[in-house]
Amino acid sequence: KAAAVDNPPLAGNGVLPTGRDGKPLNTDFETGDLRDWTASGTAFARQPILGDAVLARRPPMQSAHVGKHWIGTYENGLGDGATGTLASKPFRVTQPWAAFLLAAGPFETTRVELVDATDQKVLLKISGNDMRKLSGKTGSTETLAPVIVDLRAWQGREIFLRVIDEQAGSAWGHLNFDDFKFYAGKPAFPGAVEPLPAGR
Repeated sequence: KAAAVDNPPLAGNGVLPTGRDGKPLNTDFETGDLRDWTASGTAFARQPILGDAVLARRPPMQSAHVGKHWIGTYENGLGDGATGTLASKPFRVTQPWAAFLLAAGPFETTRVELVDATDQKVLLKISGNDMRKLSGKTGSTETLAPVIVDLRAWQGREIFLRVIDEQAGSAWGHLNFDDFKFYAGKPAFPGAVEPLPAGR
């Protein structure tokens, strides 16, 4: 059984994005539910996860989530076969940088996208396959790693997040996600990866 440990935040004074009503959005899942998100499919039916379920089922590997709650599409009995999409409410890009935590199976089908809220164009995406290439690691891991995103080209635009698990089976056919926040300056996180915007 996972302990409900409250892990400290990443350094760097990140802030949650705010929705159209001016209130902070639940992009760190610390409300303990999926408010401010719309889920489809089965992968997000029992989310978010409370505590380090990774350590509980396959020690010594850890989730490395922030706070108490995070997204893990394998956990709570969902397994690798569950698929679905989790889309956030739209929010305006008010800071030049963002970061979030991601671990995913080595597939293009397990990914996170930043999407333009006006025309639905994917501005940036990073998959489990990209994580392997960018981090230089060849093995699969459940441990969340920081992803740093340069938002300077999109400041003032309205976007939303899309967390996608389209991998219907196969080993590591799932993803873990947590803690999307804005940063006023480029954060420096050990082991972070930096994806290129779509089209570059």
